[in-house]
Amino acid sequence: MRPLRCPTALCALLLLTACPASPPGGGSGAGPTGTGDAGSAGSPQDSGEGATPDTQRGASSAAPGEGGRASVDPDLAAVRKRAPLPDPTLERWAKAALEVPPERFVPVERARDALKRVLVESKGATSWFLRPEVDPHRGAKAAARWKAYPAPAEGMDLLRCDFEAGGLSLRLTEGANLLVVRAAPLDEQGPLDADRLGELVDKVVRTEREEGTWRFSLPREGLGAGTHLLTSADAPPVAEIGTRDDRADILVVEGRVFFVFYKKIAQRLGFEPDDAWFPPRARAALGG
Repeated sequence: MRPLRCPTALCALLLLTACPASPPGGGSGAGPTGTGDAGSAGSPQDSGEGATPDTQRGASSAAPGEGGRASVDPDLAAVRKRAPLPDPTLERWAKAALEVPPERFVPVERARDALKRVLVESKGATSWFLRPEVDPHRGAKAAARWKAYPAPAEGMDLLRCDFEAGGLSLRLTEGANLLVVRAAPLDEQGPLDADRLGELVDKVVRTEREEGTWRFSLPREGLGAGTHLLTSADAPPVAEIGTRDDRADILVVEGRVFFVFYKKIAQRLGFEPDDAWFPPRARAALGG
């Protein structure tokens, strides 16, 4: 049993406790506070300009690879195979944030001035959730190359940054209401288990503050395949989150680890519109 501290005032102590892996498609591998193994399911691919992530389907987004064979972004390939998530708001947001092909993002430099407010908000969010060493606005700033995706109506405006820091390969994807970080060691370390997942938490999540922590139950085995949603203890459904302290999730899809944080500010009533994070001037400059 190992405590990990997180920057939250309202959540319980984060404890890494081993528990039996759930069989594919059933059971709770995350203990009483998580959703465990959500199974695995295929999802169609994205295609078509001007469509929302929910409707961008059909054509492959793969780019030519070696020998003329198509290559697919590993994160995109994994999330397309994930099982539907049990929380309907998280399912909708995960689809909108993680199923946009990388080639749809354009450099932030096209609209940096118009995105100034968005980037300042992003800097505040990363400082709350991430360790400085892996924060692309701080310790990892030199390695960060920011891109943006101006969503169509009912989609999700997104910032994205792929970079390496602290011995990790990282991809940050951020919208108006959530921040997702995919993290993986640069060196191959074998199948994912609770110990390796705990090491990723140590390296990515800001744990040095004393205000409070999240608690998860991590399956000792079975994390290398299928879909696992590990939700912090005593967390409400996403739609009922009152502050960013209320809930965090670890989404594991085919062994790939995504940390999911929620940018809910207590003073705000409800969540922000996902497709209105970017101002019109930025949307025009980005081609949205």
